[in-house]
Amino acid sequence: MASSSDESLSLLKAILSRPSPLELTKEDLQLILPHLSSSPSLHSLCLAILSRSTSPSPSLITQQSIRSTLQSLLSGTDSSELITGLSALSALLQVSPQFVNQLLLDKEDEGLKLALGDAVEYISKPIKTAGGKGKEKEKEERKALVELLSIASGQQGMRGLVKESAGHWFESLLDREEGEKVVRAMAAVGIVKLRLGKKEMDSTTGLPRQKEEEEEKPSKWSLEDLAKLFVDLVLDEDKEGKEDDQTLLASLEGLAYLTLTPSPDIKRIASSSDFLDIVFSFTSATTKQPPPTSSNAARDYAIATLLSHLTTFPTPEDAQSEAAQVERLKRFASAGGGGVKNTKSAPAESIEQVTSRVTSIVKHSTSPIPTIRQLCLSPSLQTRRLAGQILHSFVTPQALRGKLLQSGVARLLLTLIRNIPTPFDPSLDLAPIQALSKLFITSNPLLIFGPTPSSPLLLEASQALTLPLGCSSSVPLLAIFESLMALTNIASLDQELTDRLSRLTLRDRTSSNLLLNAVEELLLNENKMVRRAAIELVCNLVASESGIEYFEPSSTSSSTPRLHLLLALASSEDVPKRLAATGALTSLVYSRKISISLITTEKYVELLLGGLEDEEDGVRHRAYEVWRGIGEVLGELEGEEKGEVREGLRKGNVVGELEKAGEREDAGDLRESVDGAIEGIRKLLK
Repeated sequence: MASSSDESLSLLKAILSRPSPLELTKEDLQLILPHLSSSPSLHSLCLAILSRSTSPSPSLITQQSIRSTLQSLLSGTDSSELITGLSALSALLQVSPQFVNQLLLDKEDEGLKLALGDAVEYISKPIKTAGGKGKEKEKEERKALVELLSIASGQQGMRGLVKESAGHWFESLLDREEGEKVVRAMAAVGIVKLRLGKKEMDSTTGLPRQKEEEEEKPSKWSLEDLAKLFVDLVLDEDKEGKEDDQTLLASLEGLAYLTLTPSPDIKRIASSSDFLDIVFSFTSATTKQPPPTSSNAARDYAIATLLSHLTTFPTPEDAQSEAAQVERLKRFASAGGGGVKNTKSAPAESIEQVTSRVTSIVKHSTSPIPTIRQLCLSPSLQTRRLAGQILHSFVTPQALRGKLLQSGVARLLLTLIRNIPTPFDPSLDLAPIQALSKLFITSNPLLIFGPTPSSPLLLEASQALTLPLGCSSSVPLLAIFESLMALTNIASLDQELTDRLSRLTLRDRTSSNLLLNAVEELLLNENKMVRRAAIELVCNLVASESGIEYFEPSSTSSSTPRLHLLLALASSEDVPKRLAATGALTSLVYSRKISISLITTEKYVELLLGGLEDEEDGVRHRAYEVWRGIGEVLGELEGEEKGEVREGLRKGNVVGELEKAGEREDAGDLRESVDGAIEGIRKLLK
């Protein structure tokens, strides 16, 4: 057996290694197709060959070989040939659906379509005779046929063909309590795809086919009934101690489709406690039976898809909202579009409903974290992306963040972010960064990646949080705001860490790639909250030498526009912006170059003096400190520079304005600040 398997492996590898374009003869297919039902390694190799030979389009020789071979296999009644032919069509549908559509819907050569139709009729209505093929063979044929039709039900071009040939048969399989669970599960998946899929369009009118609409009979199986069937099939398999991956995968696939609908009942069924116990048991240390040894990648992707659907929060229903449009497309993308009468008008879940379900999942008796950890470590990029979306949903309710931090979720998020492809695509990879931002906004950064500010993980997390700020593509404003807020919290921890942050470069920008460059641009953003978050981050970053240097005039570039922008924000109507901007200036004036630039520019002096009359105590306090800092820093100036500074101070009547401010000041704790400012400027003028 081993030598035969090794020989087949060598022959298949030899076919795959042929130069392009890869052409397949009938003899090649006689070797390839039977191995689709062999070991996982041989099956994968056969799929690779079929994919390479048919994508993007097969050669004429390959088309003719596949057409004639499949027609021959499906034309007779031999069980082995029928099963091989059906399995081959299933495989081709997975790797090259357009090619299968072309084969089966070819108006000029309907031989394969007729052969498949005969096979469907023969298998779905077997003739029972004393000398029949036996129940086991009938089961294998039925299983291969249901698998093919279930896959085909997801293809828009073939949906009408499946309905016509096997729609009623699918439903009859669900009623067979004694039937194989995997067949019932795959048949139910086919029904779900047919029900949720977009209606076939008439080629002349472009409208749904009226005949199909008229002949479609109501089903006794509601979508909620189908969801319960999938859950029950998995529970039954578990009770019987079986490890049928196919039943589990089909049930998870069906639930994944169903949970794209807005039905709260379906989501309640799919998140039942007993069912989640099984879903989360595959990676649990307390599981009674070992996890399945095959199809783990497919199982992980199916679990990730289902959990993502169960935990996704509703998007704004504003018709102009980009997020709302994306969500509407997402709901039916897998099934090829909308068109579901009994779900189309169903209201979306509220945030409170989703929060309740997410809380229940996070606090489930069998922790979901080991399962999510396995998804985060998956070799599949799609599975990892789904894991990021799930974790983002987990941390969205603030009340859950402490528990999740204790479970090590922050490290899982960092693991996901490390493996994000370059360049960063916010439409695909934003979720784990937003989740990490949320944790840093509401928790002490040292409790997340400490215990000290010099922790390498803390710096790595800081770099990760800058990805949305350096992206050339459109990034949701909420994500930008959250990144800014998280970085602000980190920048407040330690002088050395703040200096390193102010020197950070953005991964996906080739020019003006400093973090401070991106933050400076956001100071002009149209959104009030983003501008506020940006100036608050600047306020923290300029507490470092490199942050101050960024705003200093130099021989190669002038910081005048930057200083002007900060002074404008210091006069903003928004109190938090004024507080942050004047706070930034209290640090910046300790640069001699910046102080000289401020005092020798008449407009800047005027703007700085405006802060002395602010109604907000905190702004006035910072304004006093700015003038005290200027007096302290410029007090030792000599020569021409000192003369220019004195002229600027006298021209602006700075001492007189400070004295007036002192007379107005009624906050006792600010008297010392204003007195210090007056004293410093007077000394400078002597």
